[in-house]
Amino acid sequence: MRNIPIIATIIALLAIGIMIGLGFWQLDRLDQKQVILEKYGNASSLEEITYPIVLDAEDLPYYRRSSINCSKVISWSSVSGKNARDESGLAHIAQCKTTGIEGSRAEVAVGWSKSPQSPKWNGGRVKGIISQGREQPIKLTVQQPIEGLEILKAPDPANIPNNHFLYAIQWFLFAFSAAIIYIFAARKKIALG
Repeated sequence: MRNIPIIATIIALLAIGIMIGLGFWQLDRLDQKQVILEKYGNASSLEEITYPIVLDAEDLPYYRRSSINCSKVISWSSVSGKNARDESGLAHIAQCKTTGIEGSRAEVAVGWSKSPQSPKWNGGRVKGIISQGREQPIKLTVQQPIEGLEILKAPDPANIPNNHFLYAIQWFLFAFSAAIIYIFAARKKIALG
């Protein structure tokens, strides 16, 4: 017993305990994520909401139907995206000044094309589905694209991964591996005396 490395044993036990704790934390996150995914899955069947300008970070209205009046397009960006036929291309996103609260803005994905050239659209009322934004917490993906563009693939909560079970297994395997490595290293230390 005198040859057991005390400091190494304490460090190994702490590390193994932390890894096991992280595994159980991931299992807890699995349940939390499933609740969120069920909420998002039901969101499109709910009534249309007013596009929120002031957001509750704990309860973002992802996958809800909404509409917005883009009174002026401030800027354009293009990012990789898919159309309704699942073809790769570019999603064209307008940063819009909106009516209502002074200085309020909205991110609006107005359509899809193969061309990086910004569309010629000065704004107007559009309807769509709220999803995660790029420059802002949320954006509206329109259901009817503006002239010259094709419809974007609709945001779908089924595309959100829920890998927490695999992460939990990974942490438990790390803990098991650390325990095996410690046992072999401690046995060698004890054998060498």
